[in-house]
Amino acid sequence: MCNICSPLFHDWNEPQYESDDSCLQTKTCKICGYEEDLDDEVHEWSEPKYEDENLCQLVVRCQRCDYVQEIEEEKHDWSEPKYEDENSCQLVTICQRCGDVQKADEMHDWSDWEFASEAECVRHCHRCNKDEYQCHDGKVIITVCSECEGNPDEIGGTGCSVCDGTGYTEKECTTCDGAGKIIDG
Repeated sequence: MCNICSPLFHDWNEPQYESDDSCLQTKTCKICGYEEDLDDEVHEWSEPKYEDENLCQLVVRCQRCDYVQEIEEEKHDWSEPKYEDENSCQLVTICQRCGDVQKADEMHDWSDWEFASEAECVRHCHRCNKDEYQCHDGKVIITVCSECEGNPDEIGGTGCSVCDGTGYTEKECTTCDGAGKIIDG
């Protein structure tokens, strides 16, 4: 306890470290020289660095006392997206440090659009064999046999049983160009 200054009226210097390898600080009164220890350690942190070459955990190290503290967020080194396997359209990225895998988008290898029925066109993915259908927005596409007036979908879908499909006429699809390519706009 100080006999010169009242505990409430000390004129404190800037806190000073107790030693070169300590993070504990003390403050000293400019008037009476009374010293008081501060409760909290004051670390001087290094730049974040990886703790291990095969991990993504970052740490900082105190340059005074050598105390090490983990940073909450890991920092991954993600690869460019690539296919998960040869029959998949799922793209993944892989951390070059720790090997964690993160799913990215899907990227299909689509065929051109083809006429599938009066209601829709279809395209096929060459990688995963998925089919995707595009409806014709309620627009009717009529394919009729000029020989027998039969509708191929009613007859069996692949050809007229009467004329073997030689008499078919197709009205163009308003969604695709008739060769399977979707018309923009």
